[in-house]
Amino acid sequence: YKYGDIYFRSSWELKVAVFFDKNNIEWEYEKHKFILPSNAKKEESYTPDFYLLDQHKHIEVKGYWRLDASEKFERFKKEYPGVVVEIWDKEKLKQLNIL
Repeated sequence: YKYGDIYFRSSWELKVAVFFDKNNIEWEYEKHKFILPSNAKKEESYTPDFYLLDQHKHIEVKGYWRLDASEKFERFKKEYPGVVVEIWDKEKLKQLNIL
């Protein structure tokens, strides 16, 4: 899903970007990558969908929580307790008239 020069992973992410622009909210897509401790040899990371520049917080757009994504998010919260991430699920997107 392309919007401007950015390719989004879902149509909901695209709709959120349009919402931010319509409401003059400055944002960046997948701005911060957080490294997670892992027992595996492969490095794991978590990258929230959006970063709101003026509000200094991240937005994660979630339609469905797969088990691995849920576990990764819990590990992220434990490792980076000071980083603000709001989950915008279907209910939140409807509240904001995005869906």
